[in-house]
Amino acid sequence: MTDQPITARPLPGSGFRAGVRDGFLLGAEAGADAAAAAGAAGARGGAAEARAGAVGGAGDSGPETRAGAGAVVDAAEALAGEALVATSATRGSGVRVAVFMGVAGSGKTTAGALMAGRLGWDFAEADDFHPPANVAKMSAGVPLDDQDRRPWLEDLRRWIDQEIAAGRRGVMTCSALKRSYRELLRAPGVVFVHMSGSPATVAARLGARQGHFMPASLLASQYADLEALAPDEDHVTINLDLGLSPAQEVSQVIGALGLEGA
Repeated sequence: MTDQPITARPLPGSGFRAGVRDGFLLGAEAGADAAAAAGAAGARGGAAEARAGAVGGAGDSGPETRAGAGAVVDAAEALAGEALVATSATRGSGVRVAVFMGVAGSGKTTAGALMAGRLGWDFAEADDFHPPANVAKMSAGVPLDDQDRRPWLEDLRRWIDQEIAAGRRGVMTCSALKRSYRELLRAPGVVFVHMSGSPATVAARLGARQGHFMPASLLASQYADLEALAPDEDHVTINLDLGLSPAQEVSQVIGALGLEGA
């Protein structure tokens, strides 16, 4: 990693655009507010179906879906109907950077940008840091491997280090599905916010976005890659299956981390 400063690109505004999300090239995407509202409504209406699909529907899916569904069911049982579970020892003024993580369609960018705006913190969307070679590869339909992701993750870590060194506070959104990825982002003051939901809930959120399509196989592959956060990783987990609005989710995170008035 070099010492050249990294500046986060501005948060994309509402309206239709083409872009990269979580390592996949996506088509035109509706504004975040409309998508989040539709996704939350769909999640509220189908929460029971989502939970049943994660458990009972696994037998009708491929091995990747079964592996992912099992991991999500375990997370849902740990939440035990709670909106949020906090296992972070870092709170209040100790929180320097919050990394909103999770599979594609979990609402990381919507919630992360909302929290950054509410607290007046800097904001960075990890997908904006991909080098041209990665974008070209994804545009050709070729998935990134860990070698491709390494310099990208190092740039993200450099942004985190710069925020902390400058005495600023920030929010980053990044899928961060594997522990090895999170290890490159971890630093004193970094807390992960896991947007966790069943495959059915996340699929409903994705389906509610106009012009946003992700094949079931790709979503299943993300769940297959998702590695549960360990107790030594400072984090809070939001239960998407309860269908809270993004504003409610952010309020839960702010409260759990003691950031009121931060």
